[in-house]
Amino acid sequence: ALKAAVDMQSVELLRQAIPQAEQYGIDTAAAKELLKAAEALKAAVDKQSIELLRQAVPQAEQCGIDTTAAKKLVKAEFTAAQEKDAEDCCAVAPAKLTLQGHKGKWSRYMGVYSLSDKTINGFPLFTKKKGTASHFLYRARIPMGGGEWEPPFASWLVTNGMKHVEENHGYLRSRPRCQDLLLPTHDEIEWEYEDGEETWTSDLALTATKIGSPLCDAVVKDDLQEVQRLIDAGANVNEVVASIVESE
Repeated sequence: ALKAAVDMQSVELLRQAIPQAEQYGIDTAAAKELLKAAEALKAAVDKQSIELLRQAVPQAEQCGIDTTAAKKLVKAEFTAAQEKDAEDCCAVAPAKLTLQGHKGKWSRYMGVYSLSDKTINGFPLFTKKKGTASHFLYRARIPMGGGEWEPPFASWLVTNGMKHVEENHGYLRSRPRCQDLLLPTHDEIEWEYEDGEETWTSDLALTATKIGSPLCDAVVKDDLQEVQRLIDAGANVNEVVASIVESE
């Protein structure tokens, strides 16, 4: 009975078989470890708790318990969370933002980006025209890190051409540790740039800033009379406005 319970990895059968086996002096240490791991895994799955699954799955695997269903549950939970993040991000995405501060070889990507009517991977797509070229700020599709028990994260990427967007490619990106900051304009977002093959360098001067003040809007619209009126009225001419003027 004990062997059958162990082979079937059945919590109920183990609970019945272990006391009976002990009455006959049979060593049940391994069976008890299996029961403990199986109970913990079942409780984690029943509660759909990622934290409990983090603990229960490795223990279960050490005992040879099949954890395929539990891992599928984790993936489904992460997917649902990512879809919720995308929905929340789209709801609060700014109509315009300015990318500024990078002085290196990718400085042509600085300037004003407008929210498009399209989404990429469920998240907002921001676009900018520079001459005949189109530049894009989008959320990456392929998880760029993470682990089996960490939510897959995706950076904001800046690139040119929809082909590069489809390939999940970019020359500038938000740093991976900032994946929980949904909008590229979040104050705590840090950026880096590609300086070689598979090499990224931090650029603390690079920022993405929401455009929302009347003065910024007037500059973006090239309404010089309104710009002058607002300045005469005491509007603050800050670095954001300066970068917009430069990009225009």
